[in-house]
Amino acid sequence: MQKQKVIEIPRLNTPTVKVKLECIHGSTLLMQKMSEDIKKELDEKYGRTGKSKLKGRQEKKQLTDKDVVEGKTWKTSDGKIGFPASGFQKALLSMAKLKELEGVSGKLISGSVKILGNIIPIKYKKTVVREDWGKASGMTGAPMKILRPEFTDWSCELQIMYDESMISLDQIINLFNKAGFYMGIGSWRPGESGGGNHGMFQVVVK
Repeated sequence: MQKQKVIEIPRLNTPTVKVKLECIHGSTLLMQKMSEDIKKELDEKYGRTGKSKLKGRQEKKQLTDKDVVEGKTWKTSDGKIGFPASGFQKALLSMAKLKELEGVSGKLISGSVKILGNIIPIKYKKTVVREDWGKASGMTGAPMKILRPEFTDWSCELQIMYDESMISLDQIINLFNKAGFYMGIGSWRPGESGGGNHGMFQVVVK
């Protein structure tokens, strides 16, 4: 009688650690939850920039600056200011995909490092309404006011799960620091086309 072969399945060792991040040298966080196209559609629909497109007896609603800023602000399920975990994950992936970075890859990071949660609560010293001017889409390219919520002295804490057989915690910390400097999160971050120096972060060593 043939002996039955026993298959041993190695157990994954995936610890969860807390990593605290803080802004680099006063780099503020700019949020832009709604795209400018969506904002323009809402403005046209509710009469902020033109006639309302609503028909019948429906009344048009005038969007205030407060409404616009509120619509661009990410919040947790319990109403706290936050930022999507996917934004931090994207910063890591973008950094890992750079050819100049050795030892890790985008494929490795996407498979072995997970940032848990949906919207990460953000702590900050104060918030202001930042007002800039840009050009509307379309043939006219008319000037338009762009409002964004801006947060100063911000920080957050991430819950990270990783496969330590594939990547070390030291590698993750190093990658976060590089991603915070080169990529960042939010609007006008270093990693976006024509970006600036907003949304930059670094790991806080306890």
